[in-house]
Amino acid sequence: MTTYLIHVKTFIDRYEHMQRQFQQVSWNVELILEGDFNTLSDELVNQLFTGELNPKTFATSCAYKHLMTYQRLLNSKEPWALILEDDVFLAPHAEEILASIEAEIQQRQLRNWVISLEDTNNQFVPNAQLKKNQFLYATKRGRLTAAYLIDRAAAQQILDAVQKHKCDYPIDWFQDRLRRQWTLPDFWSSVALARQGSIDGHFNSLISCRKRSNWQQISFHLQRMYKNPKLFSLEFHLGNPGKMQVRFVSCKYAA
Repeated sequence: MTTYLIHVKTFIDRYEHMQRQFQQVSWNVELILEGDFNTLSDELVNQLFTGELNPKTFATSCAYKHLMTYQRLLNSKEPWALILEDDVFLAPHAEEILASIEAEIQQRQLRNWVISLEDTNNQFVPNAQLKKNQFLYATKRGRLTAAYLIDRAAAQQILDAVQKHKCDYPIDWFQDRLRRQWTLPDFWSSVALARQGSIDGHFNSLISCRKRSNWQQISFHLQRMYKNPKLFSLEFHLGNPGKMQVRFVSCKYAA
């Protein structure tokens, strides 16, 4: 399986951030560099996008990069792919988590799906639904699109929808509409593989006006602990010179 990393060429800090994490896993990684904002032509934008994404925005660029990953997957012979955006923080034992999820996909013979691997928006599988040794739970709504698995059938379905109707929303919202209207199956992993650094305060967001801040990190993790205290905790400590830092600590990463 290939891991496709959606990346903007000029964001060197994000590239280095991801490279440090990839040193801890043995994944086959390919960069998705096509579609940076300043390279998108009006002709291409008019061909594929409408609504909120035309005229082009950074969300248009992001959506295009995701669409390119789907085409790369279809051009390959692989059954599915892992898609990551370049601001994610991988969970401890990410390689083991991913292997367990892939084993469950094969065991259950799932087809035509998108599997959310992040809980960045602090949405979790309800405790009442959790089953021992099960990672994947069907849902009718998505989370975000910074970390997910997608198979060939779902990738083809999304590309067909874009060709027929064009993409008029950011890619996570567009996928959500496909789930509601065109029955795109979706699963959440009960054990998160990643969280998004531009949401939790570690990186500035390209799409929204959200800026990196210590307060955002603290607020994000306090909400996280409130919603699922069994899984996560925080460590606060003074950096050098005297700067408050927030450290994310995983208390449990097993189904």
